[in-house]
Amino acid sequence: MLIFILGILLLLLLLNYMPHTYKEGATTEYDESNCQSIAKQNQNSIETLEQNMKKILDLQSKIDSIKTQIDANTTQLSSLTDQVYNLPK
Repeated sequence: MLIFILGILLLLLLLNYMPHTYKEGATTEYDESNCQSIAKQNQNSIETLEQNMKKILDLQSKIDSIKTQIDANTTQLSSLTDQVYNLPK
């Protein structure tokens, strides 16, 4: 599920970063320098997206680690609570 969400996020980010160069019914002639400029912008956008995805995956890893620690702490707290309430009177 996480991979699916990250894939959708990557697609949305990619669509957001890439310049929209096509309009229906219009044609534009691009010379080589314009094409290279657009390609460079797209490459920069892709690199930025890759960096952002790496950051997102790093954050997800940290979140998973925190969740695991919370679960362990909850189990320990529950055990300690049971011990306190089950002390001999």
